Amino acid sequence: MKKVLIVMALTAFAAVSTGIAAPGEGKGKGKKPPMTPEQRAEGMIKNLDKNADGKLDKAELAAQPAPKPKEGAPAPAKPAPTPEERATKMLERGDTNKDGALDKAELTTVLTPAPKKPKAN
Repeated sequence: MKKVLIVMALTAFAAVSTGIAAPGEGKGKGKKPPMTPEQRAEGMIKNLDKNADGKLDKAELAAQPAPKPKEGAPAPAKPAPTPEERATKMLERGDTNKDGALDKAELTTVLTPAPKKPKAN
């Protein structure tokens, strides 16, 4: 009887110490949910707005790091745009009041993905 209790205790200890998880528990552990465009805009302004005016001008936008290629993605057919080209494109796309800078609302619009077009059958 003692041997059975010892074996059961050791088995229980091993199960707890190895972290046996219930189904679905621990999935995606360590991964954060994706940021919303609003959160990305806030973060960009916080990190890139050097003159603290609450907006990102062309020089501040160009200072942002280049996007990292996705793991396992094929090499691009054409070279990546320069930081200045990316900044210019963002301003052309989002600077609705034409002040030469993107405020949080304008930046959020630029960072919001365009809706996907339905596929033709």
